[in-house]
Amino acid sequence: MKKINWDNEFNKHSLKDWEQKALKEVKNDKSKLSNYDTIEEIKSPIFFHKEQKETQNESPGNFPYTRGYKSKANSWTNGLILDATNEKIANKKALDFLMNGVDFLYFNTASDTNWLDLFKEIELKHIYSQFNFSSFEDSLSLIKHLQADKLDYIAINHDIILYDSIPSEILDFIKKSPFKIFLANGYKLQQCGANSWQEIAYILSCSHEMLVNLMRQGLSVDQAAACIHCSVGIGANYFIEIAKIRTLRTLWSEIIKAYEPKDEKSYEFQITAHIGLMNKSLKDPYTNILRQTTESMSALIGGVNHLLIHPYDEMSTEGASDFTTKIGINISLILKEESKFDISKDPLGGSYLIEELSELLSNKAWRLFQQLDEFKCIMSDSKKQFINDFVSKKAKQRLAEINQQKRTLIGINSFLNPEKLSKTKNKETLYLGLKELNYESIC
Repeated sequence: MKKINWDNEFNKHSLKDWEQKALKEVKNDKSKLSNYDTIEEIKSPIFFHKEQKETQNESPGNFPYTRGYKSKANSWTNGLILDATNEKIANKKALDFLMNGVDFLYFNTASDTNWLDLFKEIELKHIYSQFNFSSFEDSLSLIKHLQADKLDYIAINHDIILYDSIPSEILDFIKKSPFKIFLANGYKLQQCGANSWQEIAYILSCSHEMLVNLMRQGLSVDQAAACIHCSVGIGANYFIEIAKIRTLRTLWSEIIKAYEPKDEKSYEFQITAHIGLMNKSLKDPYTNILRQTTESMSALIGGVNHLLIHPYDEMSTEGASDFTTKIGINISLILKEESKFDISKDPLGGSYLIEELSELLSNKAWRLFQQLDEFKCIMSDSKKQFINDFVSKKAKQRLAEINQQKRTLIGINSFLNPEKLSKTKNKETLYLGLKELNYESIC
């Protein structure tokens, strides 16, 4: 069979051709050839052409480690949130969902957890787990229970910004067997209103602070990097969220590069994506499924390692139901088993638009990271206040745009559901003194 040269089969169109076609579509209104996102403070064209990239600097898409250690495929773990205050109930729920597509358990634990009851018949080494603890004593209890030198199948979420010292027993263990124990919690900051590049800068600042701290305590850069992971919150801005994940990986690899690691794995950043509650509705639940799906898609195309879809009614006084939990798990399963998102390792690699957005995010995030890095330490009151100020300003802007209907959210500020539903929102939660946002609560 004769080989077809596809380059010769189609007409090639110049940048001018594209501009003329676009202008025709927007009735010669040149202002519509680009979009300005007021929350992200980013202006981007509605299309991108090769000729535009040839005149610009190298973009983050050409840097190494954009995909981390996911260079051959795009698999991820599918998470279930578990309240472990009642160990036997949590164990039964975990076993039920492990048989239905879950391979990532996310435990909210209490003190004095009975590990035997919680882990009964669960083979932790064959799945992935994360644990939220309120103290290092609780994490030591888990480490001693597992009696393992290597804990690469679990992660502990000690939020870096909430701890100003590390117990010697923890340090002694991670020097011998480093594992993911310190979390840069971008998800919580995003839920309070931070935009994408503010979230990236915050994660980088927390992570760098802990990296340097651990190295001062006697760990090598490779050991220190192996102890740090991060969470991100995924919003509705589809392409921005894809670029955010790529940008975060790239900038982290640049930070690590400065310390000359010996292990290539040190450049990799383990990212857990949370599909949160900011734009979810208790009054119009069916819109949530659509938003959860598109937000999950952008997280997975960006290349996150772990996906956690929060049930929309998690924020209600009644709490999450098994039905809404199952919906979230099934969204991830459909994207993997039916849509095959786990096969294509980088579907938007080479996209001029994604590379341009990544470059714009990189520049803004790096400048803010440098500002944050000038503070004495991540836990200082002055640094926390600085973070609080720029996030609260962005949160007020978000709420104003929703109230003024400058941004449309179906079922929240537009095309409201006439059916009256009984679920009510729980009390607001705080992070660093900031309220976590939910648009529906102000409409």
